[in-house]
Amino acid sequence: MITEQHVPQFRFKGFSDSWEQRKFSELFQKSSEKNTNLSFSRSQVLTGATMTDSDRDINSDDDYMKTYNVIHVGDILFEGHTSKQFAFGRFVLDDYRDGIVSHVFDIYRPKAKMNLSFWKYYIHDENVMRPILVRATSNARMLNALSSSEFLKQSVFVPSENEQAKIGNLLEQIDSTIALHQRKLELLKRLKQGYLQKLFPQNGENVPELRFKGYSDAWEKRKLSEVTNLITKGTTPREKGGRGEVNFIKVENLSKNGNIFTTSKVSVSEHQGYLARSILQENDILFSIAGSLGRTAIVPKLVLPANTNQALAIIRLSTGCVEFVATYLSGEAIDRYIRRNPTVGAQPNISLTQVASLQIDWPSLHEQEVISKLFARVKDLIAATQHKINLLKKLKQGYLQRIFC
Repeated sequence: MITEQHVPQFRFKGFSDSWEQRKFSELFQKSSEKNTNLSFSRSQVLTGATMTDSDRDINSDDDYMKTYNVIHVGDILFEGHTSKQFAFGRFVLDDYRDGIVSHVFDIYRPKAKMNLSFWKYYIHDENVMRPILVRATSNARMLNALSSSEFLKQSVFVPSENEQAKIGNLLEQIDSTIALHQRKLELLKRLKQGYLQKLFPQNGENVPELRFKGYSDAWEKRKLSEVTNLITKGTTPREKGGRGEVNFIKVENLSKNGNIFTTSKVSVSEHQGYLARSILQENDILFSIAGSLGRTAIVPKLVLPANTNQALAIIRLSTGCVEFVATYLSGEAIDRYIRRNPTVGAQPNISLTQVASLQIDWPSLHEQEVISKLFARVKDLIAATQHKINLLKKLKQGYLQRIFC
């Protein structure tokens, strides 16, 4: 019998044979093990296609709880009657431990011991599972309802146990490294938040909790209008195509870390014509005043020429350190002001008048610069860590495509 072959693009040294074609019925069997002993706690009930712990809407009646199915590590779960919602299977891992799920789930249990790491990535790979599910649902009476008999007929290509172990270990190592950098990223974000709270005065005080050596003078209070040459905003372009030579920056182009990502464009004639009042300059501070309030970024030279719309205030300083003011505007003091002074409409917003009246705690210029350098260092570390995470995710995706597709 002639069968299709699968030889992945990526192979470990010592492996060259094509993967064996096996039907799911050879590897898995449908399980309907019921919760007859009622020994599971409510925290062990898993619901939804993403398999999240939930104790909501769980009926405590013993007879009803007996309708729930028991799951074990290594099972595959499909929400059989609403397959549009899951797209591909969920593999039961140690994270979930043994538990119970609603009877609406189809459960497929391995017939023999298998390499959990390999099968976790294989089953969770949508490029692998989606074609299988499309075939398995094509003959079902209900559109998009998963037929167990059809699913078990479908074939999958399986490597040797040794190659499964190699693949699983590689992908687990990448995921562990991603998790390590993710934890580092969260620690850096908490560090930044801690500095925002300790290096700026809180609750009306005129000195912060934490000072750099050599600084002891009380901070002044300044309105933003007292330290700026310009506070304005832009408008919506008349041309909706988003094409042109000039970057057009919106709220969604400002990251939470203060970076600017440009996607939309306007023409030079628009930029220099009816949008002229909102032509951006290097070191302008952009401050979101509609929708996601308080998102802040400094305009770098590399995005110029650029313009913006009415959801972003343009703040151009006449004195002070631009990095200090931008950091201050992204902090908790401004969050409190925004919460106290929103104009409630179709979406939260604050006016340019309110922006101009924002009160800033104002140290000496030299102390502003020292504080700014610290936050710049933390910002760079956050950006570098996020970049590593993005590269690792691309690396993982590349391996998945070269192994399974």
